[in-house]
Amino acid sequence: MELKDRITLARKQAGLSQEQLGEQLGVSRQAVSKWESGQANPDVDYLTRMCALLGVSADWLLLGKETGGGAAPSGRLCPACSAPVGPSDAFCPACGASLTSEGTYCLYLSKCDEFTGAQVSRLFQLPYARPAFQWTGGEITPEAARSIVKAAPMVLCRGLTLEQAKEGARILNFYAPLVEIYRDEDVGDDGQGKEVPLFAPFVPAPPSQKEPMGPGMVFLMVVLGVIAALVILSLF
Repeated sequence: MELKDRITLARKQAGLSQEQLGEQLGVSRQAVSKWESGQANPDVDYLTRMCALLGVSADWLLLGKETGGGAAPSGRLCPACSAPVGPSDAFCPACGASLTSEGTYCLYLSKCDEFTGAQVSRLFQLPYARPAFQWTGGEITPEAARSIVKAAPMVLCRGLTLEQAKEGARILNFYAPLVEIYRDEDVGDDGQGKEVPLFAPFVPAPPSQKEPMGPGMVFLMVVLGVIAALVILSLF
């Protein structure tokens, strides 16, 4: 865990937004965002004030070590949205993802399809779907999603309940079987580690095709047509 990660963890554990932390430190939200993304490091003065404000020790914030005289956050984060959660929480209060070791699932994109950008974008609009890969580009638009799916095979998101995973699979497999559902512990980041997915992809049933009319039906239609023609001619 790097300095930027420890700042993020301590801020979330304190229940502060980036804007709120910035206000109390006298800096902008953008400055806090740069600290937490690793684009810049805070000055020593800000680090000292941050330790007092967030209730963590300088040793932990700067070095990731505890040498006494301070505290470190509990460190329990939601696997789906990275929000801090309590030690007894079974579901994340922020996004609803399951926090138990059993019953957490991931969506694995098995192959690339350039036409799935809109579906992948819809997936990451769900409140509990967070990218399982590094993403700092803000909202995942259909255009951005098309570049993401080119990296397939890959795990799209983790920490889902079974129902959440099924909902995501329905979105992504609307046109073709592209994603599979695995248990989180059974698949690595590259999608390897389990030969058969827990649930096969959901694929909508193809539209029913009408059977061709038989000879008897064709003859009946012809007779009805002739009768209709004679009735029309008799009116003139």
